[in-house]
Amino acid sequence: MNVQELDRLMSEAINDADLMGAEIPTIDLYLEQILQLVAEKNQEGSAISDRTLTKNMINNYSKDGLITPIKGKKYTKEQIVQMLVVYSLKNTLSIDEIKRAMEGIYAKEDYSGEKLICAYDKAMAIKQAQKHRCPEMVRQIMSSEDLDPENGEDYFVALLAVASLSAYFRNMAEVMLEEYPLPPSEEERKAREKEEKKERKAKKKAAEAAEKATEGTE
Repeated sequence: MNVQELDRLMSEAINDADLMGAEIPTIDLYLEQILQLVAEKNQEGSAISDRTLTKNMINNYSKDGLITPIKGKKYTKEQIVQMLVVYSLKNTLSIDEIKRAMEGIYAKEDYSGEKLICAYDKAMAIKQAQKHRCPEMVRQIMSSEDLDPENGEDYFVALLAVASLSAYFRNMAEVMLEEYPLPPSEEERKAREKEEKKERKAKKKAAEAAEKATEGTE
């Protein structure tokens, strides 16, 4: 394989298309409408990778708590973006890891559907803007290590090097996830509420004592 053919393969490998928030209707959609919307967007990219979103996948996302509970038979724009976030992570992280990330964002006090959509759009925009760095990195490896893609052994070495980079990025994502704050457990939540109640009671008692002391000096 020559350099031009390798460049073509790398370009196809990263030529995917992501559905952005602005492309999702503001009205609630049925499941089949969502699947069609995603399928049409995927057709804009190459078919080199499996990017099919299926009914079973969405049902599993719902069962695993990755998508907020649906009311009726239609999904809101927020729920569709929740699907897309999981969809974008499923080839890198396990379902349990994705669930941890989703629970972390849902647990934020200022969480809202609008903020989730904004975060998703920003991440996808960064992804698209940085696409070119991936094949450039491979070319740099080939050049710096004097690897010839037409040489079978060199091609194998390059393949191993690219695979190792993929493993490194996954490891970094896992390390970042480990530091991502989890929502408090039920026990922790109850303990915090108990402590807050105790603090309010103490403040009330102190205020009453201060009021009585003021009345005594009058």
